[in-house]
Amino acid sequence: MRTSILCVFSLLLTAVFGLAQSSPSSSGVPHEIPAFDVNAIDKSIEPCVDFYQYACGNWMKNNPIPPDKARWGRFDELFERNLYILRDILTETQAPEKHSSTETMVGTYYGSCMDESAIEKKGNAPLTPELERINSVKTKADLIRQIAAMHRNSTPALFAFYPQPDMHDSAETIAYLDQGGITLPDRDYYIKDDPKSVETRQKYVEHVQKMFEIAGDKPDVAAAEAKAVLTVETGLAQASMDRTVRRDPKTRDHKMTVAEIAGAAPNFDLTVYFADNGSPKFTSLNVGNPDFFKQVNEQLNAMPLDDWKVYLRWKAIHEYAPVLTKAFVEEDFNFNGKYMSGQEEMEARWKRCVKSTDVN
Repeated sequence: MRTSILCVFSLLLTAVFGLAQSSPSSSGVPHEIPAFDVNAIDKSIEPCVDFYQYACGNWMKNNPIPPDKARWGRFDELFERNLYILRDILTETQAPEKHSSTETMVGTYYGSCMDESAIEKKGNAPLTPELERINSVKTKADLIRQIAAMHRNSTPALFAFYPQPDMHDSAETIAYLDQGGITLPDRDYYIKDDPKSVETRQKYVEHVQKMFEIAGDKPDVAAAEAKAVLTVETGLAQASMDRTVRRDPKTRDHKMTVAEIAGAAPNFDLTVYFADNGSPKFTSLNVGNPDFFKQVNEQLNAMPLDDWKVYLRWKAIHEYAPVLTKAFVEEDFNFNGKYMSGQEEMEARWKRCVKSTDVN
């Protein structure tokens, strides 16, 4: 259930953030957030009885969750105000005057994101090269190389790989290999058999089918592809560690040599993957869940290559959907925003484009 949060922290910390908000408001920017908002306090509540309600009661009453948000708290309010400020900066970079190369680059990115007409004219064309590369996969070795290419472009698939401070020496950054590859928020969505979980999986399959159809596949083909995606991701979920177990850092602390993890999961061709994913060379790394790689190692052989290719096509479509045509954007929102998060309305396009520019 959606709820207003972080109000207590805001009473203690907004004094710090408030200093950063003291500049004059830009056009259209929401009001400045006060350094300390005494009006947030509900003085009708005895603080020794319910301090949270005392500290946050009036703020929650006067600040319902906006229809384009899935959550709302004081830090979300601050983030929202910053979006307006960032929009002003990005709009400036598009003005016909001299800008640095970096300013021109971000301005061009933001402008292209806002150009809905050009996006609609291009249709699925931006997605085509990636789907063609996936379709050209002929062997499991090709599959791993394709995953390396997707990871280079920040498209998650099959497992996770990223740098992280060494758990035993925070001054050193090491490679980190871990479970991953599912699209729903947690492994339990694929495994639990309560009515809500069953409904969510059904909605997910329907969503994946619709996305494949928008990408150009016929309904019967898309339906089969959606079932294949669920099968693949269910296997990945079953091999994944439960989130409650992962809360103990010791369960995610497995320093191994490259040779050790590559030998434990030979079907992953990890030496090929590490050579192709753009990372610096290394000889040891931390493996968050070695059992995941051992179990999925068997799944890589057991499942047809075509199913893995369908899965990769889905991961590409899912990743690019928010910046493609209106049909992709709306279907992505209907499932991920409305159904999964309870968001009533889609955010204005400029907000989504500011966020995308900021991330990229």
